[in-house]
Amino acid sequence: MEHPWLINDARAGTYARKRNPPARGILKTSMDPLKVNVTDLVPGMARLSIEGTVDPSNVAVMKNAIDEVFARGVYKLVMDLKGARYISSSGIACFITSLDVATGNGGQIAFIAADHQIQRIAQILMLSDVFLFVDDEKAAIALLSR
Repeated sequence: MEHPWLINDARAGTYARKRNPPARGILKTSMDPLKVNVTDLVPGMARLSIEGTVDPSNVAVMKNAIDEVFARGVYKLVMDLKGARYISSSGIACFITSLDVATGNGGQIAFIAADHQIQRIAQILMLSDVFLFVDDEKAAIALLSR
């Protein structure tokens, strides 16, 4: 189901939050728009490039993009975080849920260009053994191709 305030450009594999979502209760929206660009790398593997801030007001943009990739039967994901300025706990929770779905279907998620803060959070939550951090896309493809 598509959110009423999300833009889906299926040709480009891009999701973005519309500038002025409808008022709903006391929901506060992020002033920093979130973009998730989806690119197929090799058969059965996709890269999701995160650009902007991931917070509770827009984490659905990222979740919807991931869910659409899963719906295509692709469970090996490369999460490119080069353009991510901030990822809140709701974004980390989305990564954990997505990792559970991916591994449950024989896949995995590799993170490239992850900020040291995200790696530290993974250590604190004892997820550093399941969150795979690599230096670049080439390393991610090699790791997920095994």
